[in-house]
Amino acid sequence: MKHQYVENIKDYPYSSFHQFLEKQGRDNLVNQFKDNSDYKKLYSDQDDF
Repeated sequence: MKHQYVENIKDYPYSSFHQFLEKQGRDNLVNQFKDNSDYKKLYSDQDDF
């Protein structure tokens, strides 16, 4: 996603997102994003790779 290899995280086979999704369940993740919309404002200056 960051380097624009894919437009959607589900299309990137090397992402741990797939395991996380399987473990947490889609509905649970959707609710987490809805309940914590401030995630859009997150920034890390260490994320420069």
